Amino acid sequence: MTTLATPPAVAPVAPAADAAVPPVATPATPPVAPVAEAAKPAETPKAEAPKAEALSYEIKALDGHSPEVAADFAKFAIESGLPAEKAQAGYEALAKSFQARIDKAQAEQRATWEAEVRADPVLGGDKLPQTLALGAKALELGPPQLREFLNASGLGNHPAMVAWAAKIGQALSPDTFENGTRTVAADKPLANRLFPNLP
Repeated sequence: MTTLATPPAVAPVAPAADAAVPPVATPATPPVAPVAEAAKPAETPKAEAPKAEALSYEIKALDGHSPEVAADFAKFAIESGLPAEKAQAGYEALAKSFQARIDKAQAEQRATWEAEVRADPVLGGDKLPQTLALGAKALELGPPQLREFLNASGLGNHPAMVAWAAKIGQALSPDTFENGTRTVAADKPLANRLFPNLP
């Protein structure tokens, strides 16, 4: 019987040494430059208004206008920093505008009252000259200031005032009635004081 030879032992193969892997270099992140702010336009310095403490003046009231109103306007102008010249000019322009409106309204009211008297069946029409003469007689009892006031204010044209004055004048008249009417001579100058706009 043949004995098989035992094959020689195979030496184990040593594993190959792991090759050293070089580290991978991480690329450096470049620094981010800060974003520059948009340049702001240069601000123009504002002209400062004059301080109220530095201003002190008075406004001269127009003839016939209230000094108190002028003083109130001066206070407002000083607090607003207006120079004296502009404040005076502004006050005068405003006062003249108000006065023009007042004068217009008064003229329209006088014309309305006068038209009402002319159209009144008792005071106006063909009786108007007699009404005016009687009213003028009543005004003779009052002082000159009364006539001036009635003419200046326009109240002399008011129908109620004309009726009252005519009634007083009728009571003062010594003339007698003829056929239910009183004959009175018209006194044109005095009548014109009652109605300055009448011809």
